[in-house]
Amino acid sequence: MKIARPVLMFAAAATALAALLGAPAFAQDAPAVTGIAVTSDAGADATYARGETIRVTATFSEAVVVDTAGGTPTLAIDMDPAHWGTKRAAYESGGGTAALVFAHQVVEPNLSTRGIAVLADSLALNGGTIRPASSQAAASLAHEGLAHDASHKVDWRRADTTAPRLVRGEVDGGTMRLFFSEALDPNATGGRFFVDLARNPVTVGFSPAGPVSVSGNVVTVGLGADNPRAQAGLPASDFVLYARRADGGGGALRDLAGNPVQAPHVLPYTDGAAWRGAEEWRFVNIALANLTGPAVTGVALVSDAGRDATYAHGETVRAAVTFSEAVSVTGTPRLKLDLGAGVVKWAEYAGGSGTAALVFAWKVAPGAMSASGVAVPANALAPGGGGIRAAARDKDADLAHGGLAADASHKVDGTPDTRAPRLSATAVAGTKLTLSFDEAID
Repeated sequence: MKIARPVLMFAAAATALAALLGAPAFAQDAPAVTGIAVTSDAGADATYARGETIRVTATFSEAVVVDTAGGTPTLAIDMDPAHWGTKRAAYESGGGTAALVFAHQVVEPNLSTRGIAVLADSLALNGGTIRPASSQAAASLAHEGLAHDASHKVDWRRADTTAPRLVRGEVDGGTMRLFFSEALDPNATGGRFFVDLARNPVTVGFSPAGPVSVSGNVVTVGLGADNPRAQAGLPASDFVLYARRADGGGGALRDLAGNPVQAPHVLPYTDGAAWRGAEEWRFVNIALANLTGPAVTGVALVSDAGRDATYAHGETVRAAVTFSEAVSVTGTPRLKLDLGAGVVKWAEYAGGSGTAALVFAWKVAPGAMSASGVAVPANALAPGGGGIRAAARDKDADLAHGGLAADASHKVDGTPDTRAPRLSATAVAGTKLTLSFDEAID
């Protein structure tokens, strides 16, 4: 039987005390839009042709998370008011950062001889959500507008002769996404991809197995079940090379007007590259942002079972799950504990949101027994109606983890305590008498 030790929980106690006294808890201002800008390039003629994409960036006062499960947020851009009216640019990217990008692809009959404008206070959720990365509060959507800008005219009748540019790449576990400057032909997925991924302790290069698909301006490539996967928390040295025939043949990635994607570098011929034949090939390469979600790096029992290595009735078993980066928690995730003999218990989330270590706790109930010690099965972490996400970006954590074998230093004996506490010591200081017992007193 252990003597209970007091634990001070300053942050939680402060919040609880504020609630009891009717005082407001610590307040946090909602993120606000601090700027609106047209960030796409209309080219040398300052005009977007059919198939090209207009992009507008809304900058917030802090990083925000975008949830499109219920709908996609949009922003209003205005053509010449008297003729072609307002179009809605849909959210495209930027979740987890302070800059959200909205995109509209030029189609017939889009026309703006004065250049597009952005309407004030036109940012709409459309069933989605925009909230700060650090809380569930809603972001403020009010913003200023932009006047018609002649450097961003629109004419759907113009032929598009501009080759799409590879502007960003990202990798998430076994999936790679490449973002281009405009929408691509969904039926043209040819060419070759070569990927380098950081691994411990070396970087590994390989050709993804696919599949390859095109949606709008995004090319999604599966790395393949037998190939390496991106790992969170490793150095930012991942990159991709995309190669195509110099003449654009072979079904190379291309825009809706038929222009092959820009590939400014000549790919040298090397032995073993018979797949390319005698044609000249060209390539483009770009670094890959590693968006793989936080991963579990360790599971450990962190409570003290005392000198007898046994948790008694009413005492608490605590386990810590460590992640590769700080995570935030919603709801009440749970971790399964195995007491042996087919008996399992669920330890509920007890704290750690905002850090890389989450603590789960289970209080020993009457009759609970584990003579061999508590074990933690592999992959026993459950979201419990909530979720575990990266604290600084819009990404769910990977809850897979290894297990812990039964540990004899963490046995359980839930036999109810019927022995009366014994007086173990006394002390007198002036008018104060202190009595010490051999266990915690209610």
